[in-house]
Amino acid sequence: MRNETRSQPKGEPAPARRAVERDYLAALADLVPLDAWREICRQTVEAAKAGDPKARDWLARYLIGPSPMKLLELAAGESAVFSSADLIEREARSRGQRRALTEALTFAGLDRPAE
Repeated sequence: MRNETRSQPKGEPAPARRAVERDYLAALADLVPLDAWREICRQTVEAAKAGDPKARDWLARYLIGPSPMKLLELAAGESAVFSSADLIEREARSRGQRRALTEALTFAGLDRPAE
């Protein structure tokens, strides 16, 4: 997808939106030291245990994501002896393949609507 809001020479791929998001995330991380984040998380856990529904919701979304794994998938993964490192490597490989495909489509000009 081309970013039409920035001045970009015709035929040149637009910078990835993710790079900008990474910059903002890095700036946020610089302002929230790890110890402060730990304290925020600790307080959120305590609030969730005390019955705070917003704290429970935030923790659940942060820890298991918007689409939690089904119990059958969890059991299958455990029986196949997958580790977190395996899943991280698989995700990294998948993202690399998607990035390469996106770059190839951009280079071929197939990322823009036909004129």
